[in-house]
Amino acid sequence: MVLFEKYQDDLTVGKKIILGIQHTFTMFGATVLVPILTGMDISTALLMSGLCTLLFHLVTLGKVPVFLGSSFAFIAPVMAVAGMYGMPYAQGGIVISGLVYLILALLVWL
Repeated sequence: MVLFEKYQDDLTVGKKIILGIQHTFTMFGATVLVPILTGMDISTALLMSGLCTLLFHLVTLGKVPVFLGSSFAFIAPVMAVAGMYGMPYAQGGIVISGLVYLILALLVWL
């Protein structure tokens, strides 16, 4: 954490603004592109990304600068499952993977 704070002080306000704009374009593009490619709702992806990011910042007390968004790793499995069994099964798989992630996070925390 000290390492991040050291480099954060080296950035001027102008550089921080440029990096923030770059991050916003990258984040928004990824968070919108994944639902488009998988056939899911873009609004839901944006809402969940925002809520999960806020929750993450509350849990970590703002110590880790991160945005939680859509993952390109899910595109192939979602499309494969949706093609074979339908979109509800693909969405169920996403929920299950989220629960597994939560369990693993709790194990690491303990």
